Amino acid sequence: MTPLSFALSCWLVGSLAAVFLHLGWPRGVAERGHWGLAAGWQREIALWNLVLCIAILLAVLSGDRGSQRLVAITVVILSILLGVNHGWALRAGVRTTHAMGLVANSVGFALVVWALRATPR
Repeated sequence: MTPLSFALSCWLVGSLAAVFLHLGWPRGVAERGHWGLAAGWQREIALWNLVLCIAILLAVLSGDRGSQRLVAITVVILSILLGVNHGWALRAGVRTTHAMGLVANSVGFALVVWALRATPR
């Protein structure tokens, strides 16, 4: 497995976890954050994550380095934006949802950047 396939596969696992959490336990996620419960938004987040999972899976299975790089760059940008959003929420006080979101996106960012640097163009 290449570094890029490995990093994307890790992001895939994280995104699948988000799908299950937001669909299966929306109240628990909401109670551990500052944003409150909005079941429709929780489903929408889960659906976005599901589509991201499909894109990652297709890129990894294709073995096409160009497709993998495109998805990886998308994931890096998403990691930055989501991490900053969770970090911003932590300003109101530490809550599990936001701390986990910040850590997960920071680790995902670092892993994918490492993989992009380790993979020749």
